[in-house]
Amino acid sequence: MKINDQPSHVVARRRALERELSSIVDDIRKVPGYEDFLQKIPYKRLQSAAIEGPVIMVTMAGRELTVPTYNPKALVGHAIIVFKSQDPVVVILGASDFERRVEKVNEHLDRIRRNPGSGPSNSDLMEALEEIGELVVKDVVAALISLGVEVQSRIWWCLTTVFSSFPVHAAMWRYEAEDGKSKLMCLSDLYISSYTPSLAALIQARLPPNPSKVSSSSRTSMLVIKQQDEQLATAEKEVSNIHSAALEVDHTIKLFNGEQDDERAKILADLPNYGWIHLACHGVLDSTDPFSSHFQVNDGKNTIGKITLMDILKSRVPNAEFAFLSACHTAELPEHISREESLHLAAAMQFCGYRSVVGTLWPMNDEDGPRVAKAFYDYMFAEPKEGEEVGYLRSARALNKVTQRMRRHPDYKNCPERWVNFVHIGA
Repeated sequence: MKINDQPSHVVARRRALERELSSIVDDIRKVPGYEDFLQKIPYKRLQSAAIEGPVIMVTMAGRELTVPTYNPKALVGHAIIVFKSQDPVVVILGASDFERRVEKVNEHLDRIRRNPGSGPSNSDLMEALEEIGELVVKDVVAALISLGVEVQSRIWWCLTTVFSSFPVHAAMWRYEAEDGKSKLMCLSDLYISSYTPSLAALIQARLPPNPSKVSSSSRTSMLVIKQQDEQLATAEKEVSNIHSAALEVDHTIKLFNGEQDDERAKILADLPNYGWIHLACHGVLDSTDPFSSHFQVNDGKNTIGKITLMDILKSRVPNAEFAFLSACHTAELPEHISREESLHLAAAMQFCGYRSVVGTLWPMNDEDGPRVAKAFYDYMFAEPKEGEEVGYLRSARALNKVTQRMRRHPDYKNCPERWVNFVHIGA
């Protein structure tokens, strides 16, 4: 039915709603950072996402692309490398039997999520990491090196479609060493990987804060929230390590440890005063109502409170810089969510304004919370050397150093799940 064939009151109502929608969209576009709401963003502006390093977008696409390509044995996988001041470069992922092998990797990852920590799942993970290296990362690294991207610099991954849950930061591939032996190379040996759900999200994460709402103090202010739960047996040691690291350099830290009445309300009242937050608690993703996704906190004796994403948004933290989500499944795509949807708590915290976020792909081993917290914050709070990142911008490199140390430690030799688990998202 055409609009002119509908009853006049229906036509009038529709036109009124269209005007109302247009007015609302205009108002949204007046908000700083949302000027392009529901509009196509010019590529020149999207390129600013790569100002600190290239962004690699991995997708399934057709065979014909109009930008320079590497490895012309094209099938269906494409890695589009976005640079800050040059045309994008497409690496065509041309491994044989590509689609079937990608699907097999996802089957491995699904088994790991269903049964983390088991011997078979670690075997699945190693096989998946090597396949990801062969299918995607090896060719991308070859292009990065040939294009002059310095080793040990930062890169960002924007994964889409069937690649959305790939832990590319830990990808491995085989190469022939000088002695003629076959050895494994890991991406984390070469580059510092972060993830972003989109170019726009990374641009947003780098927008300068409002100077009038930012503390003039050079000290870091951090809120630490610990849930009392028998499943989080080492959370006490974890927050103790954070507290010790912060006190050594005179940073401001406030702890909520689940022992106060009405703790949820007190946390929300304090949230705007702290630019950093560390959550040692359970996280729950609600894919049907994302803003109801939440972190669990104690709210009085035997009562569980919820800090929802909507609560965090409403708190309008003026200088939300860094969040460490030391909780279960914070960066995992839920099993019932399409792999094309990048929906998880860590990315959601970035959406809520936190520029840099550390999350986990599956439940942590009990010992890892305290160990990772100590090593991570010791680096974060250390005096930067000349040329090093400062503040929250150190978090990706700090996480890389911690996980590299874990990977080489005898305790983790046969447990790749434990170091692959940690991921960095955002600026």
